[in-house]
Amino acid sequence: MKESEANVPQQRYSAAAVDGEVLSGGLLGAVGGAVVGLLPAMSPSQIGILMSEVFGSSQRGFLVSVAAIQASDSIYSLASLYIIGSGRSGMSVMLGRVLELDLETLGLFVGVFCLVTFFAACLHIEVGKRAAGFYGRADHRMISAAVILFVLALVFAFTGWFGLLIVSVSTAVGLLPILSGASRTHLMGVLLVPTISYFLGLG
Repeated sequence: MKESEANVPQQRYSAAAVDGEVLSGGLLGAVGGAVVGLLPAMSPSQIGILMSEVFGSSQRGFLVSVAAIQASDSIYSLASLYIIGSGRSGMSVMLGRVLELDLETLGLFVGVFCLVTFFAACLHIEVGKRAAGFYGRADHRMISAAVILFVLALVFAFTGWFGLLIVSVSTAVGLLPILSGASRTHLMGVLLVPTISYFLGLG
């Protein structure tokens, strides 16, 4: 909201080439998705950062691996729900409450997920080409202000003044790393520390 807008040149007809960098990033992401499911409170971006530090990665490879982690984590969550009866994501937990997941249903869900992901990637490229022209003309401050007001209105409608209080505290905490120059991923400590303490029997 405070920064002046930068006119970023848009490459309307850039091609999405699949090369060794993309394939290696996708493979690391597929492995990282399993790690996300095993380590509680770890996010795809955190695993992506760790893997890029260990194995090395360019900016392009990092983006591919994070996207692959997110996608594979959804599949691993379904597999976890089927194998041990415990979902590793909100989606799989909700799914486990409405149906009994057997091997045939698991295969159906995984197949549908892969098919939808393929079409979503193609749609994203086409929509991105058409949105490139709009992006340069958009008033980003107005869009940001509209989003903030919309979120605040939703919070107030569902939770009232207490919800707005929680939003205010959360916003202040979220601004701390930005103002101090630290990485926002450290805020995940609010989940990691209690989770580690619980499994160590300390809390």
